[in-house]
Amino acid sequence: MATTPQYNFNVNRQDLDFILQQIKYAEVSTLPNGQIDGNALRNAIAGVGAQPSAAALLPYGLRTVDGTWNNLLPGQERSGAADNLMPRLVPINLQAAQPGDPDGPGPAPVGPSSYAQNSGAVFDAQPRIVSNLIVDQTANNPA
Repeated sequence: MATTPQYNFNVNRQDLDFILQQIKYAEVSTLPNGQIDGNALRNAIAGVGAQPSAAALLPYGLRTVDGTWNNLLPGQERSGAADNLMPRLVPINLQAAQPGDPDGPGPAPVGPSSYAQNSGAVFDAQPRIVSNLIVDQTANNPA
């Protein structure tokens, strides 16, 4: 018989006060059409003692689902939002992947694949290597 794991999730008064404060930030900075007024959000955050320039960098307030206003720096309100290109910090270097059969065993031949291609399947023998390296906190991590 399988047992259900038991999880402890405790919320104290300080946690509830923090959550309520984030909701209040959202209330004062949300316009009638549901959009965020970034200046109002920055000012509300600055009102708790942060310098206005630092308020944009604090993880306070609620944000929109599409990522708009996740960045509160003036002029960068849409940075990281959905449907926006992220600026590259390094030159692009898309490498070849493993050869593969796009329709499985059958009439189509095994062919090359690359991360640089714009259509078709990319075959990668180790698709989880990046995420595994990121979470690996051991001294044996080559990254």
